[in-house]
Amino acid sequence: MKNFAFRLQTPFNVITWKEKLAKQEFKEKQSAYDREVEILCNSSQNLSDLSDQARDFMGCRVSIDNMVVLKDYQEVLSNRVRCQQVVVDQAYSMLEETRLHLSQAVKEKKTLEKLKDKRYEQFLQECMRQDQIVIDEAAVIGFNRESKS
Repeated sequence: MKNFAFRLQTPFNVITWKEKLAKQEFKEKQSAYDREVEILCNSSQNLSDLSDQARDFMGCRVSIDNMVVLKDYQEVLSNRVRCQQVVVDQAYSMLEETRLHLSQAVKEKKTLEKLKDKRYEQFLQECMRQDQIVIDEAAVIGFNRESKS
């Protein structure tokens, strides 16, 4: 009996390699996105804390210079949050693009896996058919020997 040889094994190996690379790239993009979201959360928290601090100062006597500095810093933090939101949105779009690439690679691999499985089943059926032919021939030869004797 001969060994099973899948005619599309090389493309299957290439697709498997592409899928592995796509998974790795997706993992990297996911990590980058998570880092950017963490930075955004920290900046938002800093802005929130600063707003709370400004409210606390409202009832106290605080110099105008300190209030101006506080308001300026609030503006800076607000701008930082807006800029970081843009960065997060860009990271998300890159992540989604990578996700689509990964899903396409997975679909291609599944298609080739199905073809390989189907071809392997055909191979097994052909082997069983060949084995049955050999068994039938041996039975016929044995029957002919007995009938001649």
